Amino acid sequence: MLRETENYLTPYEWPEYNILMLPDTMPDNIAGMENPQLTIAAPEAVTGSSSTVALHEMAHSWFGNLLTCKTWGDFWLNEAFATFVERKMTKKVLGRNQAELSAFTGNAYL
Repeated sequence: MLRETENYLTPYEWPEYNILMLPDTMPDNIAGMENPQLTIAAPEAVTGSSSTVALHEMAHSWFGNLLTCKTWGDFWLNEAFATFVERKMTKKVLGRNQAELSAFTGNAYL
């Protein structure tokens, strides 16, 4: 996933990328949180129905960690660009069917 995202965007700027899996007992509304070099994620972020969460949080390495908005009022830009890259990478890494399903469920969630 990281290699494909680098090919689409620019090289990853930090020395490594890790995902720390949270215990199954975490609240259902917490899917993931990005930090430079580390994404903290629910188990579904890399397996199961929410596997695109890992792609989304990885995209925040570029949009949110490298480049971010000036004010909290423009914070939606970080999420918008991360979602855009997530959807592009979902299609490339997981295929068109998964990308369409992810887009449909993401839009329904809104």
